[in-house]
Parts: sequence; C-alpha cells; structure tokens
Amino acid sequence: MPTKKDISQEILEYLFKHPDASDTLEGITEWWLLNQRIRGEVRKVKKAILSLVEQGWLAEIKGNDSRIRYRLSSERKAH
Repeated sequence: MPTKKDISQEILEYLFKHPDASDTLEGITEWWLLNQRIRGEVRKVKKAILSLVEQGWLAEIKGNDSRIRYRLSSERKAH
C-alpha cells in the first residue's frame, strides 16, 4: 500500500511531466495515479512474460489481429 509520501511523490512526478495539468480529487486518483501505476505494472508484467518465454514456460501465438498472445507451452503441458 503506497504511503502518503509515495502518493505525494507520484503527484509531483505527474505534474513535472504535465506542468499545466489540473484535475479534481477523483481525476487525480483515476487519471494521474492509477494510469501511472498501470504503466509501471505493464512494464513489470512484460519483463516477467519475456522471462517465462525464454525459459520455455510460455508460448507466443500471433493472433489474427497481429497481437501476440501467451499461453502455457505445449512442452510444459505434458508435465
């Protein structure tokens, strides 16, 4: 759980990147803080997924829409 200090830092980081921004309490929570956290989590998840692909746990499948999907590799299903 982020502390008050963590949240204050996140708000200031957002404002340094977007110096003309202004919003309501709800807007700051939803658009500034949650979006920043989601982007941070996406980077972490991407690293984890790439590691699992390299280790042979996940297989990459290119969908009809050209987006990559991941699933348990067929070699690992057998175990």
